Amino acid sequence: MKLIKQLETHRNHAVAQAVTYKNVVFPKGFGAFLTALKLEHLIPEDSERSRIGDKHRWSDGVGDGFVSLETTEHPMLVGPHYPCDMTIIGSKDHLKVAGNLMRLYEIEYDGATKPENVELKHEYHDTLNPDIWNDEELKPEVHEKLIAASDAFIEFLKIDDLNVEDVIFTGSNANYNWTQASDIDLHILVDFDEVVAKHGDLVEEFFNAKKNVFNNLHTIMIATNEVEFYVQNSKEAHKSSGIYSIQDEEWLTKPEHKEPSIDDTAVRAKTAELMNSIDEVTGACTKASPVEALMENLRRCGRLDLTRQVNSQSRILSSSNYVTTVTSKKWQRVRQKRSTGSSQLRTRNGIGNSSHIQ
Repeated sequence: MKLIKQLETHRNHAVAQAVTYKNVVFPKGFGAFLTALKLEHLIPEDSERSRIGDKHRWSDGVGDGFVSLETTEHPMLVGPHYPCDMTIIGSKDHLKVAGNLMRLYEIEYDGATKPENVELKHEYHDTLNPDIWNDEELKPEVHEKLIAASDAFIEFLKIDDLNVEDVIFTGSNANYNWTQASDIDLHILVDFDEVVAKHGDLVEEFFNAKKNVFNNLHTIMIATNEVEFYVQNSKEAHKSSGIYSIQDEEWLTKPEHKEPSIDDTAVRAKTAELMNSIDEVTGACTKASPVEALMENLRRCGRLDLTRQVNSQSRILSSSNYVTTVTSKKWQRVRQKRSTGSSQLRTRNGIGNSSHIQ
């Protein structure tokens, strides 16, 4: 048993990472944050402060599966608004929980995005995007290019007997809240059950992988708007206030012009949280999986049209280059992972890399 304990302690130290936050202040008090760490079992309940050189140590439980917490000042003595440096050492999962608690308790530090500093960018127009639509009719030349782009993407999937039920145009550019930078979201509707029956499991993973490769290799533009593909299960309900069938050239759900009421405070708070999450992941992680998880969170924000707040968060992140940053980080980690193995990342498709419609 003693040997097993020693091995566990060694492993906990081996996987531990350290994050140091500069000029930290605790608006809600350091004691409340410390109590939250104990409730989440990040530090032992009987943990007491000790002095290590010029630092205050509040926990040293890394070997026992907790986190180590140190500050350069005693936050309870100097007050909640007197800055100090704080270092947290622990596993990746523990650091993530600690980061979430820091946001919950509105802890401020150098580099953290504050809600009041988030610039809101709401756009709502009287007409659909005139580069794409004539009133509510899709421009013929745009329709032709979207058909060609869809055919190229479907061909790229390399499934000969794939039954595409429809190609739908959705998102901001099928609505009145478009911007000059909004994607043209094309969803390829496929019955996943039918594909599984013919080709086996992992269908969704396959489509997502092919979609990611295609979207990263090919830049297809209509005016200032990039075409983005997504393979959607035709049995999955798609909730959007604007859906246009490319195949049948008709609205399945026609958008209603109704300027939304947006809770600016909620948008700023959630956007700041996502920005800080991106900063943490892109700045510290060494593996692709945390970045991929964050990317999926951002994709959900972009796809959901259930609330205008979510749509606004996605738009602010895109216009602030945060989405570009995390995408670049993801592919950097994927390339690093593959370069250490026996195979290298290669481009295998000969479809043109870029096309543009004026």
